[in-house]
Amino acid sequence: MHVIALYRQYALAFGAALLVGSMAAGVVRESYADDSTEFFAVNADGSGWRRLFRVEGYPECHSPAVSPDGKTIAFSGWKRVGEQREQDKIFLANFDGSRVRELCEGSAPSWSPDGKFLACGRTSRPGGVWIMTADGKPHKRLHNGWGAQWSPDGKQIVFYGGVKVMVYEVETGYVRQLLTAETHPYKQVFWNMGWSPDSTQICFKGKKADGDEELAIVDSAGAEFGLKIRFTTKTFLPDIAWHPRGDRIVFSKWSPECKVVQLYELDPEFNDPPVLMPGQDTTRKNYNPCWTPDGEQLVLISREA
Repeated sequence: MHVIALYRQYALAFGAALLVGSMAAGVVRESYADDSTEFFAVNADGSGWRRLFRVEGYPECHSPAVSPDGKTIAFSGWKRVGEQREQDKIFLANFDGSRVRELCEGSAPSWSPDGKFLACGRTSRPGGVWIMTADGKPHKRLHNGWGAQWSPDGKQIVFYGGVKVMVYEVETGYVRQLLTAETHPYKQVFWNMGWSPDSTQICFKGKKADGDEELAIVDSAGAEFGLKIRFTTKTFLPDIAWHPRGDRIVFSKWSPECKVVQLYELDPEFNDPPVLMPGQDTTRKNYNPCWTPDGEQLVLISREA
């Protein structure tokens, strides 16, 4: 699929995902009045919620990723100029909330394990999946596609194109297909997939033709070696945070108990349904989680419901 078409698909799906909470509540909000995004951190047990920083002028930021040394948060966001939506930009911020700064054009950044590079999607020609240096310079274009995520061992980058999930082998440059239309039932797969800490499995969101959405886990060697459906519902947000210890996957969905989008978690090894993560403010919409490298904290976006 052409990169511009992928970006449009991503932009439409991202906007639709952000409307999950308001639509479920019976209210459709086209944009957020404060025209900004707030990032928070919370301890792994749900305690210690605190605001890190606020990005003014960007109503839709997303895809936070904490650097391997735990000192920097990369994320992307976009804003409107008149009726036009600008291209996504990648930003960096110190973990303490200081020095929020624009880095380069791109979307959904993912750090290399050594912290020297970021994988991301770019629409500027030639668009596709790119590796950027940590100071924002183009390093290498990998392939047509979107939603790049670097494996914890640094050897692979997973991304999608249309209904295909592909893996780029960093050492050889070889691109192999992990999932194709013939090996899964989805009419769409989504960005911000999550790697298991041992780099052997990938968790992703897929949408079926009947409208159901599934949280699935596929073996990084290919679907023929394992494809497990872990959770099925009508809609949830496509940001998957796999704990560095391996026993927790956190994502966001509409909470029927709280009547707002909240963080949920499950154990990938068992078939128990996801449970509400403790300690959340039920007056706020919490989404886009990512773990710090030590697994002690989650970084996320939170806004008034």
